Amino acid sequence: MKSKLRLLLIASALLLVFPASVFAQLNQNLLWNVNSDDQFQYVLETNIQGTLQYLDSISIEITDSLPQITHNITSWDQIPVPVFSIKYTNGSDLNTNTSIWTLLPSPFLPIGNWTLLSNLLPTKSAEDFDLEIDNLGSDVWSYSFKQNASATNLYYYCGISYDKNNGVLRKFRIETIEHSSHTLTDTFLMKQPNTTETPNFPYYLIYLGASIIGLAVIAIFVRRID
Repeated sequence: MKSKLRLLLIASALLLVFPASVFAQLNQNLLWNVNSDDQFQYVLETNIQGTLQYLDSISIEITDSLPQITHNITSWDQIPVPVFSIKYTNGSDLNTNTSIWTLLPSPFLPIGNWTLLSNLLPTKSAEDFDLEIDNLGSDVWSYSFKQNASATNLYYYCGISYDKNNGVLRKFRIETIEHSSHTLTDTFLMKQPNTTETPNFPYYLIYLGASIIGLAVIAIFVRRID
């Protein structure tokens, strides 16, 4: 009896000594701030060689109860994804069975610990490279990365941003760039109607400039040899 009482006193003392925030960290503070049947509107836009080719409106709706968030998540793939549908405004389904949509992990993320998500993001895929994470103030969490396209002469530069308040996708932008010339060939954009559009940083221009400088240096070196 005395030993049980002693254990109870020790447990009570631990609860008083450790603040609630310590125990909150044990479950990583991740939680959903969306609900089943929530629906969000987006503008869908495609540009080819700088010319608008396609413009439409779509909606994304959570169609099932939210999945449980497990404790001790150690990789990006362990973050649960709500069941959702993507439809045009006329009610028809949008075809997402293309390589572009595989670059979007989920339109919804749990909130509460964006630092953890930033740390988990590099584990998403070994194929991703030049990953950049940007906490845009207190309202937006975003990241960008480059990834080779299925065609060997192309690569994607992707920018994805989420609202920190509810974990909902704000913008999903993909720029398709040609490897050899570093030329921007087309742009795919999905954004909330009230989201200000800022183009992804044109890294392909850096590569193009570096190539030109490299050729100039080689030309000068060859002329000196002659």
